[in-house]
Amino acid sequence: MIIPEDGLVFATDLEAWQAWLASRNRVRQLKTAVRERVSTPAPVDIVVALRGQPRALAVLEAASPSHLDAYERPALMLDEVAIAFPRALSERYEGGQWQLVDWAQAADSQLLAKVERVLAPGHYLGVSTEVYAWARARDIEFLVEQHGLLTPFMAPLAAGARALVWSQADGEFWASSRTDVTWQVVGSQLLFNAALQPRIKVSATAQPLFLGQLHGAEIGRSYMAQVSERFCRDTGAIYRPHPSEKDKASRLIHAYWRRRGIEFDPGTSPLFETNRPVVSVFSTGTLEAAARGIPAWVYAPNAPSWVHSFHTRYGLSRWSDIPTVAPQVPALEPATAIAQILDRKSTRLNSSH
Repeated sequence: MIIPEDGLVFATDLEAWQAWLASRNRVRQLKTAVRERVSTPAPVDIVVALRGQPRALAVLEAASPSHLDAYERPALMLDEVAIAFPRALSERYEGGQWQLVDWAQAADSQLLAKVERVLAPGHYLGVSTEVYAWARARDIEFLVEQHGLLTPFMAPLAAGARALVWSQADGEFWASSRTDVTWQVVGSQLLFNAALQPRIKVSATAQPLFLGQLHGAEIGRSYMAQVSERFCRDTGAIYRPHPSEKDKASRLIHAYWRRRGIEFDPGTSPLFETNRPVVSVFSTGTLEAAARGIPAWVYAPNAPSWVHSFHTRYGLSRWSDIPTVAPQVPALEPATAIAQILDRKSTRLNSSH
């Protein structure tokens, strides 16, 4: 596989990206295949929360802090708006100002007749897939908001989409020279929030915190495990598992490391509250820490060349160099900028890249 350093591996082919993602964990893929032989997967159960006569529809796939900041926060700034989400999240919108309607009913009614644009994390997740098909059939503008740092293995943008990105470099990278998509810089709500936090003094020589990424599909688990263990043993760093490191393979690795004396961070408090320097292979948390003013680095010896290009694109300093410089954040809060885009009455934005 040829891995470009200035764009996506799967710039347009969503099915190829999905096949690659499935192939990254063959054991999990086998278990899924076994389950599908004995049961038919249930369709996505989508609910829509409506307020007024919305011109904008936001998609919320999960209730994680980063998803809420990226997709719910801009929507809540509008007086009239709709939010589509899995039924499991219905409790967030029960009572008060919201009218809850099943997606199947809302999609084919006048309730969403005035919607001019959709905000979503992509067109490959459960709710987003359904909403994208609906929007595409009605020529409704589909806005895809950047949720984290972009690697060459990011899912491709939907045909005709406009990406709301953190920087010009991210817009060019994600578009990957395509002419059927556009992008606009709005900044990162994640980094904006981190930059607003009061500065704390963290010594660059204090015991570091290493951010786990054993769950990631971009680089093999073997490499990530070797590098993580080496760094923690060589420096005495504390290992902070990613919240997704709950699969059996990750748990076995964690148990092995504990037996070998590696200390673990419980991960019960937000990353920006740490009083330790932060290190990772290529985690978004490294840039978040730098935005907070915490010394932060990346450590990726003998990594694929695209990883080093990634570090350069985001200004991430390598371990033993000076700490990563805090990224610039926009004067206007990204959520506010996105809310303004969603609330515009024109059917298409004027700027185009």
